[in-house]
Amino acid sequence: VPQAAAIVATLVRLLGKQFRIAAKIRVRPALGDTLELVDALVASGVQRISVHGRTLEAGREGVADLSVVRAIATRYADLPIQILSNGNCTSVAAALQSAAETRGVAGLMLGEPLLVSPLLAVQLSLALCGKFDAHALVTPDRSLALRDGGDADLWRLAASSDSASLPRVAVAKMYLHMVRSAVTDTPSLADCLFRPAREHLLHMLGYRRRSFATFAALGATPEFLLHQAGATARQIRADLRNATDLAGLEAAVNALAAHVASTDFPAPVKASGLKRARQQ
Repeated sequence: VPQAAAIVATLVRLLGKQFRIAAKIRVRPALGDTLELVDALVASGVQRISVHGRTLEAGREGVADLSVVRAIATRYADLPIQILSNGNCTSVAAALQSAAETRGVAGLMLGEPLLVSPLLAVQLSLALCGKFDAHALVTPDRSLALRDGGDADLWRLAASSDSASLPRVAVAKMYLHMVRSAVTDTPSLADCLFRPAREHLLHMLGYRRRSFATFAALGATPEFLLHQAGATARQIRADLRNATDLAGLEAAVNALAAHVASTDFPAPVKASGLKRARQQ
């Protein structure tokens, strides 16, 4: 605890006039020990604390203990300290439940679930405004209702060998539509959503090495091969990476959708063929 407090005090002294100093902690096995840590951080000048309701020893096992987060939020309710709840936000329903169980916190912090379900942040923003509803993604081969919490399955399905019936380009367009809806309703979200949205799209379309390797291992479809290879695809990929605002992302994804729609697909291409195409 003294070491953590000393680090925060140094940051506050050196950077406190330029930035709000924040900390993220995991709870300790005993509530009293957790409160001792938070007290020390607050005394050192921290202005925002994100509290993850699992201990360090628990890792990712089990669920976060939100009662500890609630106790901390109650303890500092009358002070200008922002307490954020972290953990258990694996779907819109779970995040809303976390919010209900931790009334008094300044907000929810989402981390790893966004890597699995990129739509979660946008859906949650809409849900908190009372504007989230099921969306239907209709393709020539399938009509799929997006259920609350089902986005991880949708994302995996979009990467699977069956994705010809659920084009991931269509998923990307739907995702951007939801981002745009959130920004239209709450303009202040534009800056904070743009960079995560761009990164999510690059992963969603297989333009990051890790996501490309995952898609290739699952087997690739003609659509995926098409938007990975060729001069037009390379230019669109560059436009997406270099976009500086939501309009740029939308233009790149729309160009990609038009590129895919204007091409007759050959037979499905497996990972070996995709690897050769990517090397061209």
